[in-house]
Amino acid sequence: MIRIALIAPVFAILTSLLLTACGSDPDLAGTKGQEILDLQNAHKERAITSEEYEDQKEEVLDR
Repeated sequence: MIRIALIAPVFAILTSLLLTACGSDPDLAGTKGQEILDLQNAHKERAITSEEYEDQKEEVLDR
């Protein structure tokens, strides 16, 4: 009886964790245009260097 009382909650938790991946959105980054705008803002704010900006912009455009 105790074994069932322990297994049921563990099973419920594991099931809920596995099912959360089914509802995830694969396109979290947005559009290429939005990504480039974000890169431009990061470069403008000096969060990334010019070289990093160009490299990352090229990666976005190559997708």
